[in-house]
Amino acid sequence: MNLNRLAVFLTVLCAGLSLHAQSQGGVSDAWTLETVNANARLVADWMTAHPKRHSQLDWTYGAFYAGIAALGLSDPALPYLDQIRDLGRKSAWKPLTRTYHADDHCIGQSWLEVAAFDNNPTYAAGLKLTYDYILANPHKGPLDFTKKDNQKRWSWCDALFMSPTVLVKIYGLTGDARYLDFMDREYKATTDYLYSKDDHFFFRDSRYFDKQTKNGRHVYWCRGNGWVFGSLPIILRDLPADRPSRAFYLALYKEMAASIKKAQHADGAWRPSLRDLDDPDMQEMSGTSFFTYGLLWGINNGVLDRADYLPCVQKAWKAICRNINSEGRLGWVQPIGDRPVASYTADDHEVYAVGAYLCAAMELRKLIVADAHPARKAVEIVNPLALYRSAETVTLDWARLGMQAAKVRVFDVRNSAVLPHQLFDSDGDG
Repeated sequence: MNLNRLAVFLTVLCAGLSLHAQSQGGVSDAWTLETVNANARLVADWMTAHPKRHSQLDWTYGAFYAGIAALGLSDPALPYLDQIRDLGRKSAWKPLTRTYHADDHCIGQSWLEVAAFDNNPTYAAGLKLTYDYILANPHKGPLDFTKKDNQKRWSWCDALFMSPTVLVKIYGLTGDARYLDFMDREYKATTDYLYSKDDHFFFRDSRYFDKQTKNGRHVYWCRGNGWVFGSLPIILRDLPADRPSRAFYLALYKEMAASIKKAQHADGAWRPSLRDLDDPDMQEMSGTSFFTYGLLWGINNGVLDRADYLPCVQKAWKAICRNINSEGRLGWVQPIGDRPVASYTADDHEVYAVGAYLCAAMELRKLIVADAHPARKAVEIVNPLALYRSAETVTLDWARLGMQAAKVRVFDVRNSAVLPHQLFDSDGDG
């Protein structure tokens, strides 16, 4: 969890305002809390009822459960956090067995969110053992994807979503900066190796340095860059404000955001190949959902200029909603792979796309609340300690603040979790 930026946010809520019209086909794209919440639950429930054959501990489900965690934290009374708890108990909170492989770390994102929410660090024990071994025995091999044991480091860009996002959360639970030191070193190494400083996109891995599209352009895979862009809000959200490496992640985020915006198709979706929209000319919803999530985070946190980026997000959201059927299936998702392909249809769906969509929906939810309450009264209480503190007593003078205790809601501003709380009149003055 975020050590220095963890905050409790108290605000008076009311219904969101409708900002958008009904989408044509698919589900409604209206920007209201009711619609966004209903659609998110519809998509989550459909995917849960139609599981894939992948292990629920692998990277595909790791991304899915990251979205389930975001949805569950928005209203802990709903059953979604229990899905994560049940999976953790069944697996004894132990990840899959490839110690160094980033894909097997990804499930830790959701486990650590629930560990912090439940104030139960035992959920993190298995992941901590894995990372403690890695830190004590770091792999020194090259990042060249053709070399033996190359995947013992983050040699493919997808890995930047799978493992660093877990390391930053383990730091939040432990306060041990070694996890951040390792994350910073390896993330920068992968960026130096795979990131194009000219185009501001990542090559998927070293095999694509010299490959070209049919029109002679570099091959930058949409979902691969979606993985990277989706990792940056998670890292920046939990990284201490005074951490020197913060500037690196923020600069990377802004550069990628600008290139992502330019690569958007007129219909609002992104194509599998980011520099050649004709190869193939097909909408791709997993990358589109990751980009939408990342861009919404930037708008919500004042990192991106709202006037410049909101139209991009509006078009993207309409594109996503068009591709959710009435039952909740999100289609036009490229199957598991490592490059742009045309071998998928409106019927193709995957758990990782749903996870990205849910993260985007919950960021949109934050935007709706902020827009609906521009003059809301709020108090932000910041935890200055290097430990997650889930149960604290805070004394406030309601009369001075002009707030009615009966209408107060308590949130964690880093993830919009509605925190369990009890109000107590300590001095008996009402």
